[in-house]
Amino acid sequence: MFHWNRVLRLIGAVALGAALGCTATTTGTGGGTGTGGTTGDATTGAGSGGDVLIADSGKTTGGTEDLGKADPGPASEDAPLPKDTGSTAGDGTGSTTGDATPPDDTAFVADTTPSEDTPSVSDTTPTEDTPTLSDASSSDTSTSPDGTSPDGTSPDGTFTETGDTGPTISGTCLIAQAVQCGDKLTGLVIAAGATSAFGTYTCDDPEFGTDYGGSGEIIVSFTSPTQQLVTVDTTNTFDVDIIRLEDAGNGCEDTLSTCKDIGIGDLSFEAQAGKTYYFVLEGYDGPPSGPFGLDVTCCKPNCDGKVCGTDGCGGTCGAGCKVGENCNAGACEAAPTTCTAVKTVGCGESLTGLTNGGPGSTYAFSTYPCQVDEGDTFTASPELTYAFTNPSNTKVKVTSDGEGSLNLTVLKAIEGQCTATEDSCIDQSYGDLTFDAAAGETYYLVWDSYSTSSPIDSDFDVTICCLNCDGVACGQDDGCGGTCGCNAGSLCTEGKCVEQPTTCAPIAAVKCGDKLTGLSNGGPGATLAFSKYTCQSFSSDDYTGSPEAVYSLTLDSDQNVTVSMTNSSSVDITVLEDVGAGCGDSKEACLDQGSAEVTFAGKAGKTYYLVMDSYSASAPVVSGIDLEVTCCVSDCAEKPCGADDGCGGTCGCAEGGVCVAGTCKTFEPTCNPTPIKCGDKLTGVSNGGDGAGLSFSKYACQNYSSDDYSASPETIYALSLDADQFVTFDLTGSLSVDVTVLSGLGEACNPTKEQCLLQDSTTAEFQGKAGQTYYFVLDSYNDPVVTDIDVEVICCTPSCDLAACGQDDGCGKPCGCGPGNACDTDTSTCKAAAEGDTCAAPLPVAALGAISGDLSGLYANDYELNGCGSISGADPGVKDAVYAYSPTETGTYLITMPTYDWLSGGASLLAVFGVCDTTSACLGGADWFYESPETFAIEVAMTAGTTYYIVIDGYSSFDEGPFSFTIAKK
Repeated sequence: MFHWNRVLRLIGAVALGAALGCTATTTGTGGGTGTGGTTGDATTGAGSGGDVLIADSGKTTGGTEDLGKADPGPASEDAPLPKDTGSTAGDGTGSTTGDATPPDDTAFVADTTPSEDTPSVSDTTPTEDTPTLSDASSSDTSTSPDGTSPDGTSPDGTFTETGDTGPTISGTCLIAQAVQCGDKLTGLVIAAGATSAFGTYTCDDPEFGTDYGGSGEIIVSFTSPTQQLVTVDTTNTFDVDIIRLEDAGNGCEDTLSTCKDIGIGDLSFEAQAGKTYYFVLEGYDGPPSGPFGLDVTCCKPNCDGKVCGTDGCGGTCGAGCKVGENCNAGACEAAPTTCTAVKTVGCGESLTGLTNGGPGSTYAFSTYPCQVDEGDTFTASPELTYAFTNPSNTKVKVTSDGEGSLNLTVLKAIEGQCTATEDSCIDQSYGDLTFDAAAGETYYLVWDSYSTSSPIDSDFDVTICCLNCDGVACGQDDGCGGTCGCNAGSLCTEGKCVEQPTTCAPIAAVKCGDKLTGLSNGGPGATLAFSKYTCQSFSSDDYTGSPEAVYSLTLDSDQNVTVSMTNSSSVDITVLEDVGAGCGDSKEACLDQGSAEVTFAGKAGKTYYLVMDSYSASAPVVSGIDLEVTCCVSDCAEKPCGADDGCGGTCGCAEGGVCVAGTCKTFEPTCNPTPIKCGDKLTGVSNGGDGAGLSFSKYACQNYSSDDYSASPETIYALSLDADQFVTFDLTGSLSVDVTVLSGLGEACNPTKEQCLLQDSTTAEFQGKAGQTYYFVLDSYNDPVVTDIDVEVICCTPSCDLAACGQDDGCGKPCGCGPGNACDTDTSTCKAAAEGDTCAAPLPVAALGAISGDLSGLYANDYELNGCGSISGADPGVKDAVYAYSPTETGTYLITMPTYDWLSGGASLLAVFGVCDTTSACLGGADWFYESPETFAIEVAMTAGTTYYIVIDGYSSFDEGPFSFTIAKK
C-alpha cells in the first residue's frame, strides 16, 4: 500500500559537506590538525607530513587564514584511525600525531580551502556567501569580548563559533559537534563524497525502506541535563530527515533498541536526564539542494496539581476532561448543557486568547440545522458563545484567527433563547463569516469543533467588525477589509448596482479560431442564471454569488473543440450543449467543466454554450480573462487504432473493440487463468495478450472506488501453494495496470466480496496458506492495454526460531509473539499484551462520545481487515486494538474517525464486528486515509444489550500511533 505521507513529507536529511568528509578527531586550536605528526601553522592552517582532516585556524592576531594542502606522510598499515595525540593551548600552533593512511572507505578532505561553492567548517569567519557549521561547545567559561556566551550562542540567539573542538568519533558515527537546548545551527551543507555511516535505519517503516546511501549525513549529539520535552527542527529545507538514535552504552549506533524515530521536518520526544541522543540529518532523496539550519528547543512540562489544561510545552496535562466537562485552573468541572453567552459584544471589539474548553463553555449542541457539512458531529466538543447586538441595522463580519477545527455558527435569538433550530440558525463557516444583523436583535456567535481527536482549540482570536456602506458606492472600501457589494440579484457595474437577468443568454456568438481578450464574467451582458452545474468538477463548489458570461458556438461539421482560458483565476469554463431547451443545464446538456481548458467532440449543426462562472465567494467577478476557441477535424481514415488523429488524440476502435498494438481486437467475458509457480519471472507480459478476457469492470477490494476497468481486458495468473508462505507478486513497467489478488474466481468469473483480498499498483504482498490457490488479475484503469510488463513471483517461508520478536522473519516482516503476548520493541522481548489486544479482553466503551488510544503500545496483530467495508490493501502484521460497546438503546449509531494525518501517521483503519471472527462478520469498515469524517461515517444498526466490537488498525507500521474515534446515536 502506497502512502502519500512519504510523498508529501516536509522533511529531509543532510551531511556535513566536504570539510567534514572524514572520520577523525581534531583537538588543535591553533593550526591544522594533520595525520603524520607535524605542527600546524596558525597563519596557513596547514600541517605537513599528513592529510589535513579539519583545519581550525584558532583565534590569532595577525596573519591570514588561508588554508592550504598538506603533504601526505608515509603510510602505516597497523596504525588505527582516528588517533589524536597532540593539541595546543591556544598559542597559535597545534600538533597531532596520527595515522598517515586512512582506511579505503574513509572520506578525507584533501583540500580544506573553502570556496564560494563549497562551504566549510574550517573557516571561523563565516561570510554571507559561505555558510558554516558552527560549534556550540567551548572550554572557555567566560563571556567573549564580542558578547558571545560560553554556550556558543550570542545574545540574540544566533549560533556562533567559539573555539571549535572539532568532530569526534562515537560508535560508528562521526559526530560533527554537540548541541544544547536553544542552539540554532545555520549554513549546514552536504557536498558530494561526504561520509555516510548509515544507508538504512531499523526504525524506518519497512514499507518504504528509504535508501539514504546516496545522501551523506550530519550527526550531532545531545545530552539532556534533565527530563524534558525536546524538539529538533530543520529550517530552510524540505528534503531532510531527522533520525533519532539513543546511546545505549556503545555510542552512536543503529539497532532495534537504539533507533527511536524518524522525524518528518521535525521531531519531538521526551528526553531522559543524563541520556545522550544522536540526531542524524539525512537527505532522503540525495543531498539537499542548499544550506539549511537546525534548531534545538527544550521545554519542561509542568502539570503540578493539574489533571487538565496546558502543560506549558504545547501539550496537555493528564487525560483531559471528559465530554461534558470544562477545564478550570487545571481541574475538571461539569459544564452547562444549555447555551449561555460568556458576555455580550458589539461592533469593533477584539477578543484574544480564547478557548472553547474553559470556564463559560457549554455542551449544548451536537449538530446545527445550517451546518456547512451535514456529516459533521459536534458531540465531543464544548462551545464558546458570545452574544452580539447593535442598535441599528448592520452587516457584521466576524474574523477568527488560529481557531483550528472550530466552526463559527450564528444563531438568532428566538424569544430571547440561544437555540439551534431551522428558524434560528443563520449561517455557519469554517473561517470568517459575514451576516446581516437587524437593529435591536440578539445574535449568538458559537464556536464549536467538528473534530473528535482535538475537540478543544485554545488561544484563538476574534475580531468583530461592522461594515460601513451607507452612502458608499459599491466596490468601495467597506471598512472591514473588503468592498461594499450589492443585494442578491444585482451586480456592481461602474460603482452602481445593476439588476441582472436570471436566465442564461449568450453575450455573443464565437467561431472556431476566435481569440477574445480582456473579458469579465461580470461585464455587460452577464447573467445570474446558475448556482450549480450537473457536470461540475467539485460537487461542493457554489456559483450562487457569481455572474456568468456566456458565449455560443455553432459547428458546421464534426470537430474536436478545445476552449481555453488564461488569467481566469477562480473562474471555471462549463460547456453546455443545446439539447432542445436552449442554454440550460441538465445531465444530457452538461458536457464537461475545467478550470482552464475543456475539450469535447462537437457535432455538425449543434450549438454549444461556453459559460464562464466563478466558484469563489471572495472573488465572484474576475476581469482580464482571455478566451480562445480551437477546432480540429480528426483524420483516422486508413490509420490503425492508436495512431495520431491529427488533433492531439488517438484513433480508436468501434464499440466493443480494444486497440492492441495497432489492431482492434474483441475479448470474450471469460476467465482463463495461466498457472504460475513461486520463483517465476515473466517478461513482456500484457494484460491484452493471448488468453486475455474482458470480465471485470469493478473489484470489491479496489483501492479507488472511482476506477473503471470496463474498457480493459485482463490477464489472470493462478498460484497454488503447498505450504504456508509469504507471497510477493511484483510488477514493473506496468504503468496504469493494477494487480488484484483473489482467493477464488467465483461462479462465471464473479468472485465474492470475501474472495477479493487486496489490490496494488506495483507490489502485492500477503500471507498465503497451504493448499490454497490465489489468482492475480492484471487490469488497467486507464490505458486499455499495457504491454511490456515484467512479473516476478517471490515466495518466502518465514522463520523466527532464532530471532527475537521484532527482528526480521526472513521475509521482510517482524517476528511476533505467541497468543496473548506482544513485542516490546524497546527490549525486543515478548510481554503480556495490553488490555484491548483481542476480543477476548477488549477495552470497554462506557459511554457515547470520543475515545482515544495509541497503537504504539503492547498490542499485537490479531485481525486482518482487508475486505471489510471499504478497506483494502492493508499490510498484514500491523498492530490492532479492540473496543467493546453494548448500547442501552436499540437504534442506528454513527462511528467516525478523524481524517488521516499524513504528517504524523497514526491508525487509519476502523471496522465494526458483531462477532470478532473474520471479515464475513464485518458490519462496516472505513479507510480513513482515503475517507474523512466530514463526508463519511460507519453507520451500524445496533440492538440494546448486544456487544459490538470496534477494531482499530492501520495500513503499515507507520500507522502504529495515536488514534481516536467517536460513537454517537443517530
